[in-house]
Amino acid sequence: MVAASGEVGDEVVACIAGYRPARQIRTWALIADFVRHVVLTISPETPGIAQRYLALVAAFVNWCVLIDGSAPDDALLTDARVRAFFKEWAKTRSATWVAASRLRFDDIMQRYHDRNDLAARTGGPHAPRPSPPYTESEVARIFSWARSRSHPQTRRKATAISVLGFGFGLRAVDMVSTTRASLIDHGVDGISISLPDRLIWCDLAYEEDLRELVLQYREDETFLPYPTARDITVFLTNIRSRARAGVLIPTVNRMRATWFCRRASHFPALTEIMRSYGIAHGAALEPLIPFLPTVTASEAQHVLRTTTHERTS
Repeated sequence: MVAASGEVGDEVVACIAGYRPARQIRTWALIADFVRHVVLTISPETPGIAQRYLALVAAFVNWCVLIDGSAPDDALLTDARVRAFFKEWAKTRSATWVAASRLRFDDIMQRYHDRNDLAARTGGPHAPRPSPPYTESEVARIFSWARSRSHPQTRRKATAISVLGFGFGLRAVDMVSTTRASLIDHGVDGISISLPDRLIWCDLAYEEDLRELVLQYREDETFLPYPTARDITVFLTNIRSRARAGVLIPTVNRMRATWFCRRASHFPALTEIMRSYGIAHGAALEPLIPFLPTVTASEAQHVLRTTTHERTS
């Protein structure tokens, strides 16, 4: 608990440390440390948010332990278990309530595994867990959501995050430093962006979206006027918490995973794939194998612009 106090406020740390479930949970003594660890790891911003996460994680872990005697550890946090949990909850709760809770739990899993992935890359105890890519229909839903925002600034930010995430596979830290001047439009040859450590070409599928977005910005204007990468996560999390059931709000890492999977099988060597995605352990690629595209080299060059001058991306 002490080590994490620099990542979240003292009030949040105290809330998590002292949390007791409002309703009786038979396995609370067994699962308390794990529940607190999960919620502390995702760094909630306020005690109120922490309490909502604590209640949801506690109910989920309690259900898993009671149903099949599972140990309260990382192995519980799988899509299959979460689906089974919410399917059971749907029998006694309203569809709207279940959908809202599922969105919140998706956020819990995403942020928890993102933090564990970072810990693994830096020598932490957890195995890395790459984020699953979005399907084509999910990508379409995300762009539809972004463009339908009623507030102009929210619409512009949501669209910028979507285009930069799917088009370039940018990390949040790169998004907040990208300006219109960072982009070079090569016409029929595509659009590139130069980062301090690499050159990236926009996925052809999102070039027109990017050109439309660029028209809304001045030459020296930053696409996302945030001081830190964390602000992007907070922006998306706040929208997700207020979204109606069924709305798909993107996460930066899943957009990066989608970009990665569209390109991964076309790199000349596995080491280049790992370097491009920032993966430090080969085992991290295994969950992505079923999602890798199977297209010909000519199709890859046309769709993804994996030309010779792009090999540094």
